[in-house]
Amino acid sequence: MAPGTRVSKCQISRPILIGNDAKPLTPEERAHAHTDHTHTWRIFVEGVDGEDISKWIKKVVFKLHDTYNNSTRSIESLPFEVIETGWGEFDIMIRIFFMPETHEKSLTFYHRLKLHPYGPRMEEEKAAGGLVESVQYEEIVFNEPFEYTYKLFSENPIGDGHGLAVESEPDHPFSQQLEQDEADKMELALQHVKNLTDTYKQQLNELQSQRLPVS
Repeated sequence: MAPGTRVSKCQISRPILIGNDAKPLTPEERAHAHTDHTHTWRIFVEGVDGEDISKWIKKVVFKLHDTYNNSTRSIESLPFEVIETGWGEFDIMIRIFFMPETHEKSLTFYHRLKLHPYGPRMEEEKAAGGLVESVQYEEIVFNEPFEYTYKLFSENPIGDGHGLAVESEPDHPFSQQLEQDEADKMELALQHVKNLTDTYKQQLNELQSQRLPVS
């Protein structure tokens, strides 16, 4: 096939991790940091289970808050990450550019920088010395990829060979099994809220029915 020809009726996916980790500055670090900064943090794009994503990702551009010097950071080699200090949480725009030979358009993601522990892992993160992690699992899907992309991924399979790196590993932190477990927990929580709401409505109706009519 000629260069640039697409492979019809084919779909390839590749998993990546987009996230950040953060921890409070030590007294020594604060002495050399900006006056208002309280944390050191790292924003990153990584392969799952250590996959070398530089084989198909040319560069990653991180758009930080405008208050940072050189707020647009272009990273063109591994590790695709930016390390900074700061005091506030904000949305970071992340644009992924693929190798030019793939002829694939860039993709844009957004990640909310997390500095402070909260949510179900709050106590665990506090026990870890203040280290906070916020990581999201993403699947990049190439529909009818160009011939170069198809060959590249065919020669560099991961996981089950189809780009599903963690499908068969139920204990993996980003497996579909754990994702389903989280969905089940959410469903139970929603049902609990619904039951409480129905109970309160019933109690309210009973109270209203007991009120004497106003003459």
